[in-house]
Amino acid sequence: MPSDPVSQSHLTNLLVVGTRVVLRCRLGPEEVEPGGPTLTDVVGDVLSVSDQEVQLDTRKGPVTVDRGTVVLAKRIPQPPPRRHPFRQ
Repeated sequence: MPSDPVSQSHLTNLLVVGTRVVLRCRLGPEEVEPGGPTLTDVVGDVLSVSDQEVQLDTRKGPVTVDRGTVVLAKRIPQPPPRRHPFRQ
């Protein structure tokens, strides 16, 4: 599994405001439990991009990601519309 940060030029091409992306990010030492995962995924729409960080609008609210921790990035389609609950 990759552990090196993704190239900044690749990120710049992918991270367009309004685009839905998944970012795989390296967790900091304070976030990793012994024997636990060292990477996490963040899925959402790009809200803003700077040289240092990316802000995504996730289902749980805005999340800020340090660009230096991103090891993989990919554009993904919007989620399908939610279905109405079945009623009898």
